Amino acid sequence: MGSFGLLLFAAVALFAGAVLPPLLSHAQRRDQSHNKEDLRFHTRNSWDMQRIWMLSHVLFALSMLSTFFISSLWGTYILVGICGVSWAATIWIPFAIISMAITDTTTSEEKCLGTQEIERRPGIVTSLHNVAIAGPQIVAAVCTSLIFCLFDRLKIGGLNDSIGWTLRIAAFSTITAAMLTKSTR
Repeated sequence: MGSFGLLLFAAVALFAGAVLPPLLSHAQRRDQSHNKEDLRFHTRNSWDMQRIWMLSHVLFALSMLSTFFISSLWGTYILVGICGVSWAATIWIPFAIISMAITDTTTSEEKCLGTQEIERRPGIVTSLHNVAIAGPQIVAAVCTSLIFCLFDRLKIGGLNDSIGWTLRIAAFSTITAAMLTKSTR
């Protein structure tokens, strides 16, 4: 059962990862043809990606909160599959936004800085992004461990829904991520 769920997750993530960038690119080309004089087009593309990323956070949060209501195997498969869309956006969009920002910054600063300074900046930005990813993962691992420990000690009537509560708490963390994604425009 778990293997099939992971297969669905991977298939949906692969499909979404293959479809989302071309769809966004097509929409951006259409907008660009209508707005040839708009110098803010590049910034708007970044905002479109941020909006998709934010919506993927909301989709994940709704999926995790659905664990209150979903108890069937097929319902679980559907939730796991839906999470593949969020994963596809999360592994693509932040790096695309960072690349666009680095390109914009590098282009505007080429005249002011030496070549060595420009070559180091992308590595620093990517490193900071990796730290921003790893930090919350460590906090999540500690919180998950505490939830499992708490549920193991407080078994009430044999009820142990520690995995469900871990996923539900993740939903609130993801809502926070969506708000932060929206506010960085």
